[in-house]
Amino acid sequence: MKFSLNLILAVVVITGQAVHDLYCQDRNPHSTLITGEVTDKKTGKPLPGANVYIVNTLLGAAADETGFYRIFRIPEGKITVIASYVGYKIQKVELNITGEFNYIDFELEQNVEVLEEIVVEAMSRKKWRNYLKRFEREFLGNTNNARKCKILNPEVMSFKDLGNDDFSASASEMLLVENKALGYKINLVLDHFSIVNDIYNIIVHPVFQELTPKNLREKRNWEKERLRAFNGSLKHLFTSIANGIYETEGFIIQKGQQEESDREFSVAASNLYIDSLLYRGDTDFEKVLFSQADILMTYTKETEESSRYTVRTGFQKTVLKFRDNRTRFYLDGFFPDQHFPISVFGYLARERVAELLPREYNPLYDRYRK
Repeated sequence: MKFSLNLILAVVVITGQAVHDLYCQDRNPHSTLITGEVTDKKTGKPLPGANVYIVNTLLGAAADETGFYRIFRIPEGKITVIASYVGYKIQKVELNITGEFNYIDFELEQNVEVLEEIVVEAMSRKKWRNYLKRFEREFLGNTNNARKCKILNPEVMSFKDLGNDDFSASASEMLLVENKALGYKINLVLDHFSIVNDIYNIIVHPVFQELTPKNLREKRNWEKERLRAFNGSLKHLFTSIANGIYETEGFIIQKGQQEESDREFSVAASNLYIDSLLYRGDTDFEKVLFSQADILMTYTKETEESSRYTVRTGFQKTVLKFRDNRTRFYLDGFFPDQHFPISVFGYLARERVAELLPREYNPLYDRYRK
């Protein structure tokens, strides 16, 4: 199945310069701050308890009784901030963090669709459950970790039959996913989900919260599974490219193309010298990849994972199709553009929400910035 995703954490590259500390807690735990007020747009009254999150991270805060919030240790560069409150529409704002102090107010609108009764086309409970089962399979992914994931509030989901076995999904509130394989609770804003003509499209904005392990064994299992989820991922790939060590990290990069069957790959050329396609971005912690050629990525340190729907066939092979000839990414493995700039086919297309890690998790980047 084809796959387009707007939430995978990304990566960046290092030249001969020292690695720039993207995370300000490495210098001063209070050096970079976002603060502001969350109010009702109509009345101007504060909304105490409203939540403000930094998308793709573990960072967030609740507004106090006067509506004010504060979030410390903000990574530099472009980020997306969301504010939510029960009965109100979620608000998303993009910020470019360049200084130590950043002020942003949120004025939330009441969600009329939730507060007022709406007449909609009825869907039988049985049909809704069938759609939910399909949604969970496609949304969480086709990996073993998906078995340990659960949508905690499926009642906020609604589905639309698009014909020919196609459908779309939406959520009236943030989706709550408990991932007991990696040890995270994930709050997700679902902007778009559809399957049309076997093309799977999703746009989500995830925020992470670490679960508390019940014992040392579970803690160690989470650490092991997080590392396994990172290995072979796009973040791992681009971080290793950044440091010129992608070959020793187990990656083979070639020009490639996706065959029409979506299951076959062909190599159009020998190994791709991707370093020649990299340029410095607008800041010291940004790089730009200039390429529209498809990349066939083979990860040789793990074989394909057997799952409920597939069996192992060899090394992990993924085709990356760039949406533009100019792809920006940061040193900590983060793609700053709001819409994910790469379409993913093959092995990594199976790894979806169940394999998501917060932006802060990047053991390879941590190793090189010390």
